[in-house]
This record gives sequence, structure tokens and C-alpha cells, in this order.
Amino acid sequence: MITLQTLYLEAFFLQHENLRVDIFRKVDKLCNEFKEGDVSRALMEVMTVMREINFGNLPNEYDASQSQNRPTFKMIRQYIKMELLLLLIRSVRTGNWNLHMSVLEDFAKYFFALDLTNYSGMIALYLTEMANLKHLDPAIWQEFEKGNWVVN
Repeated sequence: MITLQTLYLEAFFLQHENLRVDIFRKVDKLCNEFKEGDVSRALMEVMTVMREINFGNLPNEYDASQSQNRPTFKMIRQYIKMELLLLLIRSVRTGNWNLHMSVLEDFAKYFFALDLTNYSGMIALYLTEMANLKHLDPAIWQEFEKGNWVVN
């Protein structure tokens, strides 16, 4: 399945062809050395290359350069960044209880980071009570896992 994230990475690496070739060469070497048993050295080499080229900032620079001239790119990039929100919507629409709990745990850090006191306090309470529900009331927990926690 091709996702927006996959398309984004393809476009990013098209502009940074030499980087893609270098990383793929190092990863290929890593795989070969993995078969031979010398993984740590190859992994350190890949990490060194990524640090040398300041790989962590390249996607941000790419986003900034593309967003200036292409408003559609900016919109799609924001959509990709909303992945957590999309997963939350998916969990509700499909009735997937475990996905719902996992996504809410990921959301909790943003509530604390943004100093949203009502949300951060209530999400912590909610997650704790729902985690304890598995032991306190297994019958309800099983119903939730079957998807019987949303209205269809």
C-alpha cells in the first residue's frame, strides 16, 4: 500500500539522490555484515554518515523549500503530520479498542507539552481507569475489544 509518507520520502530522496545512494550503500553493507556477524561496526558507520550530513535537519529544510513554492505540498505535509489524529479517527470508525488506547497514550504527551491542563489531567485518569478495566471488569474489557464501545 502506497501512503503519503512513502510518496514524501520518494520525493525527498529524488532531490537528494547522492544521499539516497550513500545511505543505501551503507545499509546494504550493514546487511552483508549482519550475515557475517559484525553488526555494531556497520551500524556505527551508518550513524556516523547520518550525523556528518546532518540528516535530522534535511527533511525540515526540504519541507521549507517545497512549501514556499507549492501550497499543495504544504497541505499534504500537514496531513502527513496529523497521522495520530487520523489513527484516532480510524480507531473509532473501526471499533479497534487497542488502537484507540495506544493512540490516546501517544496524544497524552502533547496535552502535557502544550499545557492543556484539563485534557492532560483527564486523559491520565481515563487511560488509568481503562487499563485497570481489564482486571476489574474483564467482561466489559472483552466487549470493548470486540468493538462494542462505539455506536455504529
